[in-house]
Amino acid sequence: MAKRKIKLISHSYFFLRLDQLELFVGTAPNHQRLQLRIDGVVSVELNDDSATLGSYNPADLQELHVVDEDPNNEIASLQDISKVEKYVMSEESYNARETTYRKWKEEEAKAKGSDEPFPEHIQKGDRVTVPATEGVEERHGEVAYVGTIDGSKGYWIGIKFDGPNGKNDGSLKGKRYFQCEENYGGFVKPNKVILASK
Repeated sequence: MAKRKIKLISHSYFFLRLDQLELFVGTAPNHQRLQLRIDGVVSVELNDDSATLGSYNPADLQELHVVDEDPNNEIASLQDISKVEKYVMSEESYNARETTYRKWKEEEAKAKGSDEPFPEHIQKGDRVTVPATEGVEERHGEVAYVGTIDGSKGYWIGIKFDGPNGKNDGSLKGKRYFQCEENYGGFVKPNKVILASK
């Protein structure tokens, strides 16, 4: 059963004929069931074929719904997504792919683990770039801390940014790791940092 709707404005549709509605909705007059709705709720069934639309006193912006009751209409079946065949990938095919969300999540979990190697190539005083990510522009700064952070797994790089595009002042959860102005500090995983050439 397909449905179409028309917004009513002033009295322009008061004398609309069913054959005119067919031009809007594609449903033959003998298969149209008309309803007036307010905010999606049926307020009146228009079941008197001799009455005009105006005799039902429709309000501005009330919706005129045309319900298609044609048993041979295929449009209604196209609107039923339960009949659409879904693509299902086998576990074997998914696991055979090089890059998957599952593999990415596993790599992320490993990187957060305590077996992560210490980032010896990054030292305090190094100039670094943190590449842009969605919603955050590229940032530049100086390494002020390399080590662990209470409550987080793995190693972190504390950066004193050149501008106020950080999130803290070198402290997290009440513990100070380095000193800088408010919003000039931030902590980033080593694999998200690019060292400037020395």
